[in-house]
Amino acid sequence: MTSTRSAARPALDARAASARDGSRTEPAASARTRAIPLLWLVFLTNALVLGVALLLLALTPITVHAPIEAWQFALLFAGTVVLLLLNVVLLRRVLAPLIKLIGAMSSVDPDRPGRRLSDAELRSVEGQP
Repeated sequence: MTSTRSAARPALDARAASARDGSRTEPAASARTRAIPLLWLVFLTNALVLGVALLLLALTPITVHAPIEAWQFALLFAGTVVLLLLNVVLLRRVLAPLIKLIGAMSSVDPDRPGRRLSDAELRSVEGQP
C-alpha cells in the first residue's frame, strides 16, 4: 500500500518544525476570522426581510376579510412592494463584491496573458483584506 501526501501535510510539517525550534508563530488575522459564505449572506438577508414581514403582520391591528376589500388588497400589495424593495436593497449590498468582481473580470483579456487588473483590490482567499 502506498501513501500519498496531502496538501495540508507541508503546513503540519512546518508547524512541527517551529514547535521543535521553540519559536511560535501566531496565525494571521485573516486566518482566525472566516468569511461568511455567499449562500448564508443571501439567506440571512431574506430571513431579515421575512422577519420584518412577520413582525408587521403580528403587531399591526389590520384584519383581512374573507372576501377581500379593495383597500385591504391595496395595503397588502403596498406592503409586498416595500418588502421586495427592501430585499433588493439588501441583496445589492450583500452581492456588491461579486458585482465588482464581474466588472473586473470583464476587463481581462485571456489572449494577453501579461496584463494585470488595474482596479482590483488585493485580497486573500477568504475575501478578507
